[in-house]
Amino acid sequence: MAEILETCCGSKDKLIKATFELLVAKGYQATGINEILNQAGVTKSNFYYHFKSKEELCLRTLDYIEQYFFENVVNKTLLNTILTPKERLQSYLECSISRMRDTCCAKGCPFINLGTETSDFYPGFQEKLSRINTRHMHAIEDCVEQGMASGDFREGLDPAALAAFVLAEINGSMVLCKVFKSIDVLESNVTSLMTLVSR
Repeated sequence: MAEILETCCGSKDKLIKATFELLVAKGYQATGINEILNQAGVTKSNFYYHFKSKEELCLRTLDYIEQYFFENVVNKTLLNTILTPKERLQSYLECSISRMRDTCCAKGCPFINLGTETSDFYPGFQEKLSRINTRHMHAIEDCVEQGMASGDFREGLDPAALAAFVLAEINGSMVLCKVFKSIDVLESNVTSLMTLVSR
């Protein structure tokens, strides 16, 4: 997502970029307005010109994270019809491995991180994250349905249930990677998952 805003120089874009970086690294509660302002190089008056609160800024930033994720991960893997359904699912799973490897198992999925931190206390986050994860599961479900039809995946699968399982498995594995500071558990679970669904 940071790449989207690299060439932007307006104070609003600077605030969103700084918020993205801090949310991914530290989470919602640990990120304060002054820290955002310092990282963005924006004054408090400019902040309040664009946003009423930290919550509003973070929700707007979440829109950018969603846009980046679907354009650069989901569309290029799960929805990429140039690939076979099996190749699409494998490529999607490999993106999770790459993300954890690139961050040295330090960050994980921003949607899950924000969900566990905010959903019980901030209805705006709960509603938005629920919609994002539903959209995410539908993309996995479509890939599974097409894979069953093509013979890539075994018969008798419940695409909707499997989509929820895949999302939970990957996000849970990312949490374990952060705990153990090792990519091994995610790589092992991806291999097991592909073995489970493939013919």
